[in-house]
Amino acid sequence: MSLKFAVFVVLVALASAEEPCREHIRKLKADPSLRMDADACTSRHGKFNLHIDLIHGLVNEHISQSFLYSSMSSHFASDKVNRLGLSKFMGGLADNMWSDAIELIKYVGTRGAGMAPSMDPAKTTKTGLHFATKAVGGTVDGLTEVEAFAWALDSHHEIASQVHYIHSQTRDAALIGFLEKEFTAKHADSIRELSGALSNLVPMSKDAAGREMALYLFDQTYLG
Repeated sequence: MSLKFAVFVVLVALASAEEPCREHIRKLKADPSLRMDADACTSRHGKFNLHIDLIHGLVNEHISQSFLYSSMSSHFASDKVNRLGLSKFMGGLADNMWSDAIELIKYVGTRGAGMAPSMDPAKTTKTGLHFATKAVGGTVDGLTEVEAFAWALDSHHEIASQVHYIHSQTRDAALIGFLEKEFTAKHADSIRELSGALSNLVPMSKDAAGREMALYLFDQTYLG
């Protein structure tokens, strides 16, 4: 194949890729009674649609964790537990998860897709908005400081794994860039913080003599 012919083929391919929208607009111009077909001039491009179910799952996981962290924040704020520092910290995690979910939903919209609940029974576990609260033992009642941080660490590992899986599966450059900018570094920092907190918490919880004072002082560090 000659260079001139190869260039011609590429130009024809590019022109063909643009024709659906152009042709549709020409038809609308020729016949004013026709309605605009959004699919003809969509913002969908690349291979984003191949992974929309995975993105929906990531959104739902963020929402689920946000609700759970809110419950954990309320638990530690109660007068019986009175760990106001941990309450503030868990509330911050809830806000972060919710904000990230909103950013994901906005991004889905910019790529020509949506987050409306799926009417396809075969996809109800993967698409649309839904959440199921989960916690240690199924409830936050009686949750200790160590258990709370352990659950948070596992949860952040779960979301990081989902993001890394999507990153490894897609060849959509825009989606890869979005995930790297908004999630990967932030996840690494959060996982490091939670893991480090557990390194301090576990020895404190095992020291019967100074346990209560140590946990109290640990909690106070999150009130700053």
